[in-house]
Amino acid sequence: MSLSIKNTSGSWLPCGKLVLIPILAVLIQMLGAITSYSQASVFSTPLEPSEIYRTFYANLSFSAFVMTSSSGSVAVAGSGASGYYFEVGYADLAGGAISRYRFSLPSSPRTMASDGDAGLYYAVGMAGGEVAVYSSRLGGVSYIQASRYSVERLAIGVGGSGDPYLAVLDSMGTLYMYRASRGGWAELGPIRSTAIYNYTEGRVLDISPLEVLVGGARRADPSFILAVYSPPTAILSFNVTNDTGQPVDGAVISAYPVRPYSSIAIQGITDQRGSASLELPILDQATHYVINITHPLYRTESIAVNLSRRDSGQVITYMVVMRKGDGEVVGYRPPAMLSIASILDITGAPEEIRIGRGVILPVKPLAVKLVRPEPAPGSWAYLGIVAGQGYDGYLWISIIYFDRDLNPLRISPEGYVYYSLPPARQAWIGYDDSGSGVMAILSSGKAVYLQYDQRRGYHIAFWSVEIPGGVSAAYYRNGVLIAVDSSSKVHIYRVNPGSSMDCTRGSEYLGIPIGAGVGAGIDPSGNAYISTQNSLYIVSGVYSITKDRCPIDTVRLWAGVSIREPISSYVLSLDGYIYIYERGSLVARSRVVNGSSVAYLPQGEYEALVVSSTIEYRTRISVSQSTADLRGPTLYRVSINPYYTNPESPYTVGLNRVLPGLSLVIDNRTEVMTTDSPVDILIEPGIHSVILRRGDLVLARGSLNIERPGPVDLVLTAELASLNISISILGQSIAPSPGSLRIRLSAEGPLMRGDLGYVRPGEVLRLPLGVYRVSTESVFFYPAEHVVGLTSRSSDEVLNIVLRPKEITVRILVIDDLNTTVPGVVVSLYRKASGEKIFTGATQDDGVITIPGIEFGDYIASLEPSNRSLYIPGNLSLRIDRQDIMLRINRTLQPVIINLRDPISGSLVSPIRITIYMGDKPLYTQDISTRNSSISLFLPHGRARIAIEPASQQSPYSPTDMTREIVVGSNTIEVIVQRRIATVTIRALNDLGSPIQGARITMRSAENPTIELTAVTDSYGKAELRIPYTTYTVETTAQGYNKLETTYAMDRDTMEIRLQPTIINLLMRYTTIYILAGIAASIIIAARILGRYIERKMREEAI
Repeated sequence: MSLSIKNTSGSWLPCGKLVLIPILAVLIQMLGAITSYSQASVFSTPLEPSEIYRTFYANLSFSAFVMTSSSGSVAVAGSGASGYYFEVGYADLAGGAISRYRFSLPSSPRTMASDGDAGLYYAVGMAGGEVAVYSSRLGGVSYIQASRYSVERLAIGVGGSGDPYLAVLDSMGTLYMYRASRGGWAELGPIRSTAIYNYTEGRVLDISPLEVLVGGARRADPSFILAVYSPPTAILSFNVTNDTGQPVDGAVISAYPVRPYSSIAIQGITDQRGSASLELPILDQATHYVINITHPLYRTESIAVNLSRRDSGQVITYMVVMRKGDGEVVGYRPPAMLSIASILDITGAPEEIRIGRGVILPVKPLAVKLVRPEPAPGSWAYLGIVAGQGYDGYLWISIIYFDRDLNPLRISPEGYVYYSLPPARQAWIGYDDSGSGVMAILSSGKAVYLQYDQRRGYHIAFWSVEIPGGVSAAYYRNGVLIAVDSSSKVHIYRVNPGSSMDCTRGSEYLGIPIGAGVGAGIDPSGNAYISTQNSLYIVSGVYSITKDRCPIDTVRLWAGVSIREPISSYVLSLDGYIYIYERGSLVARSRVVNGSSVAYLPQGEYEALVVSSTIEYRTRISVSQSTADLRGPTLYRVSINPYYTNPESPYTVGLNRVLPGLSLVIDNRTEVMTTDSPVDILIEPGIHSVILRRGDLVLARGSLNIERPGPVDLVLTAELASLNISISILGQSIAPSPGSLRIRLSAEGPLMRGDLGYVRPGEVLRLPLGVYRVSTESVFFYPAEHVVGLTSRSSDEVLNIVLRPKEITVRILVIDDLNTTVPGVVVSLYRKASGEKIFTGATQDDGVITIPGIEFGDYIASLEPSNRSLYIPGNLSLRIDRQDIMLRINRTLQPVIINLRDPISGSLVSPIRITIYMGDKPLYTQDISTRNSSISLFLPHGRARIAIEPASQQSPYSPTDMTREIVVGSNTIEVIVQRRIATVTIRALNDLGSPIQGARITMRSAENPTIELTAVTDSYGKAELRIPYTTYTVETTAQGYNKLETTYAMDRDTMEIRLQPTIINLLMRYTTIYILAGIAASIIIAARILGRYIERKMREEAI
């Protein structure tokens, strides 16, 4: 079966044999159906500023393989921990966030495409032949099984008719086309086949949609496709022998197509059997080759071969006989690959698909572009750009100019212009919106800019640059080149006649490190998108950067603060971030490590905000030099001991140590983790707000006042919520009483952990926020356990617990009103509703009686004591709701008279309070005035403790405690109320202020003069006495001194007494002074007389 396609000139072109078997067509149609539709998982993440000027980034949650972008949005696809993902992000630079729409992919992504600057459609091709098409209008993805083989290239966009188109090229060289309709993506192609361009035995190598340039915006139109495909081939088999019939080994067979391809050779070498084969492409209706067979020992043989479309896929055998003679040595190189570039127009019906006249290229394509600028700078309508591996091993940049009829213009004899560049494995093609400039970027690092020459009528090489180390991702648009080299560094170039330069190259650096490049793009507004394997970068206003803010310099910043400790001071280098603002807008953020940081900024004035875990401050920075000092304020080193409390909850009344593993957030910017030890931080002096949280849950709040370095206690107020535990019985309307079960409450964090004891049902508990476990324990019911979380201080949680009942054995303990067990009490139980008697028994020696198998319910208990003189019989209402029940029987009351006496005055001089305890239970309390010294009351028999307490702090009485036995009959008790004892120090001095030793001090009570206390002063004139509280008359006597009487009213702890000497004491004091003076005068006179005598004797001896 053969098919002819009508060309643009109106004639019919035979296109060879169709690979269109009806069964294959049905299978392909089934593969091309939409298999599913998926809505996105939508979330938003912040756009973090980077250290590069006006560059922001967001981390990816998977490893990216491919990337593309459009105006205001970007798409990436790759693999994560649990599969493959496709994600579309919409950047909000003003809000500092990116909205992300994530989808799962069935297999590994291989390629990606967008519809240009509109951002209405994104498509991802996968290794399993699937295509995922994202529609921004629907907010979801359509999955298409386009092929059985890996998808290698995609094109998606809206055609001139307004219909969306999708082109898919798989690894087998088959091109599939789709058009969107109301029911989904419908397949296009002759005879309902998706293999639109697979008419011949050749294969499609690469495609590019038409990119329409209107008003600075680009629109991808896949209804026009530039397809580069391999032509059909014929195989020529050669058997080369010499004139004796022996095979010739090592003969070089070279096939040269006629002009204009005479420089292209397709070669082969004979083996030991003299055999070789060449696969020759059939370039057009009749392709002519000249084949030379050369060997150094034989004369060259030549053959002329004519190949037509009928020879496609055929094997043609030639027998060649070589004769001895002068041969020639011909170099051998791998055969060149010839391809054809044509434009497809699929806007019409499938049987009317237009194919423009092809251009033969001696390259294997690496990158293809088809552009239609409006208006075009030349006479052409479409600009085709093909970057491919040439026959000579170099990379060729071929530029083809098409007219409006999709036919190539004869710019040169070949039908195109080309430029030879160094070899590369990958290439990227960019262009200006006007179509006047084209840039080719090679993976080897070579980038060439070609500018349209109006006079010559084609593009010429204008500018080139060597990007060091090769390129892994690149994009060019309107004078801006963005490239990520193999060292994971980004380069931003300004491409402009006379002022081209690398804006990210300075005297100290070459490129800015960001990570291994995956893809790049620039939208019409000038925002650039760069994807690495782990992050997505957005450069805001890259056009203005290359125009006015180039170059970007390396600025080394230093950030530090002065630290004050309790005993020293020093300067500390900070760790954290430096936020850099330009005219109020955040343009960069640089990480600070040990005080050192690097930012990439143009020259100018900026405001820097330094943020670390301990400090936040602002300063000005002028980028005119390569370094800047950003010194901050003085910080105090403090050790915080965090506690929490809240008097509204009994569980947080006291101070509780904060558990480790929680976050202390100070001033909403500094966050530290609590540990078992104090939290050491550096902080500015002053008052700071503090919150304690776990994740997003705020647990406590407070403030911290820093006045000096050193330890500081932080007391936080815990956030509380209400928990109401409601208990009901399965199948019953009555609720269990608190005694029938126990409800244990335990905290499981994050603020509190451990057992919190038992709580009552129906009680509204005020608890700190966190997780709590509620467990019920009861012999009447099966156990139950529930977990409840309190996450908001405004929440009022109600926990409903339904219990399943069971039968139990009950033990009844009978005690009296003093909590003493009572044996021999006859206990009779009656049903409360019917009065039926169900049990009678007497308590044992331990006061316990056991009732087997009793049911849960209400009963009447009758208690009959064995001795009515000691206990009072009675009836009690009883609910069997617990296993151990206590019944109380009252003791009989006995008359008691208590007489109160003061040890000094005999009667009370100050009010007192008397309390009578029996066991630990206070039975009687009364305030007694000074007029009452006796009380009468009734008490049960047993041991009573009588406690006397003063009514006020100024009372002269001290607490008095005594124990008495209350017996059956009348009781009279005498109680001596003890007075307080005080210690007083009395100092005796004479009239000269000297202490008097041996002075006798006598203190007599003013209330009862018979009470007398005496003491004698020591060598310091002091005497210490322990005396009861009352008023005293103090009498002081000492030998040689007059007696002195004073009054002491217990108003001070020390007392000073000055005694006057007697007259005899004074006379003796002055007589002694006179005698001592006379003795001194006599000694002086005697000394003078003796001196004169000795002097006279000495003169006499001398004479």
